[in-house]
Amino acid sequence: VVDGDYTLTFPSGSGSPTNAKVAYAEVAPIGDTSIRTQIRQVQGAGPVSILARGDITQLTAYQAGIDPSGVYIARNNGPVAPPILVSAPTDLNPSLQDVVLQFDVIGNQLSLYAWPAGEQKPITPVLSVTDNAYSSGVPGLLINGNGPHSAVFRYVHVADSSIIPEPPTAMLSAIFFAGVCVLQWRRSARPHAASRSRPRLPVP
Repeated sequence: VVDGDYTLTFPSGSGSPTNAKVAYAEVAPIGDTSIRTQIRQVQGAGPVSILARGDITQLTAYQAGIDPSGVYIARNNGPVAPPILVSAPTDLNPSLQDVVLQFDVIGNQLSLYAWPAGEQKPITPVLSVTDNAYSSGVPGLLINGNGPHSAVFRYVHVADSSIIPEPPTAMLSAIFFAGVCVLQWRRSARPHAASRSRPRLPVP
């Protein structure tokens, strides 16, 4: 395991708005999940997301992320277009600054925290919603495939309870990247409400 940046990339011409690239941790399924990562978009401006309770076979997962229109939490329901459960605008822009995302899926409570790198984690989540569709699965990372698109994940920290302290430097990528399965699949890259006509989100 090497500590440092992990990059997901769709080169120019290799993707489309209906493709996405997903990296899943090769670990046993877990229930309660807290996943934190620091992201920076180095090319493109599509959705960048983290996944919890993912099922590679059924193509299901909870997804939380950020794109130019804001932050969101969505539920991937397999091969059909996944609905956004909750969303909100944000001033954060991972194309201009590193952004930290933390997605807590504890019981049936889904919470997303988002803040600029270098600052303290907010006390309250920017988004929160309840859902009981999925009880366990594996964590992952996702970018859309409308290439060229590239995002850097500075570290990934996964725990079975809400992460409170800042992960020490020595733990950076090691916790997550000891085993990673990278998949590419067709579907929309960003979830959205039925009344919207923006791209939707996928899972493996």
